[in-house]
Amino acid sequence: GLHRGHRFLVQEAKETGLPVVMITFLFPEFCGIYSYEEKKTLARQIGVDYYVEIFVTKEFMKIEPDVFVEEILVEKCDAKKVVVGADFRFGHNRAGDAEFLKKKSEKLGFEVTVFEKLTQDGEVISSTRIRNLLSQGKMSQANLLLETPYFIQGIVETGNQIGRKI
Repeated sequence: GLHRGHRFLVQEAKETGLPVVMITFLFPEFCGIYSYEEKKTLARQIGVDYYVEIFVTKEFMKIEPDVFVEEILVEKCDAKKVVVGADFRFGHNRAGDAEFLKKKSEKLGFEVTVFEKLTQDGEVISSTRIRNLLSQGKMSQANLLLETPYFIQGIVETGNQIGRKI
């Protein structure tokens, strides 16, 4: 959803002076706040230099955490510093976490910074929370957590022109 927590991580990554690479996962059953194209647009707006999309397949779900770190983060992305939230999980059965990433980074020569999740009004800022607010029509609360007004991109097409009669 690219909410305030994600934006915080991107800002921290930008402060390194290194190119900022955001990795996002494309799931067969879409359940995001924004479409993948909208998310890509937002990523560019907040300063992401390289936006990497990984299609989540059954084969990808079997990748062990160490393979993900070595082949994707180090070999493909040339990671020098990785910035994640404390709840970051990856790899087969979500076996990799921030501590695992830190241990691998020591061996592979990159830095890892882990941040606690941001909160608003005593609750963690999360995509799930924002989706719930949007489904309840609580736009101002959702926008506060998103840090920008919620939007939908699309093509307006001519339909039955019923809207004219409303």
